[in-house]
Amino acid sequence: MFFVGLAVAVALTLFVVWLIRRQLGIK
Repeated sequence: MFFVGLAVAVALTLFVVWLIRRQLGIK
């Protein structure tokens, strides 16, 4: 399931970016 793995990778990337922006916003 290539597309499933790709979707998971994109979701994780967006989640990490959101966490970083949230941390920068708080600090």
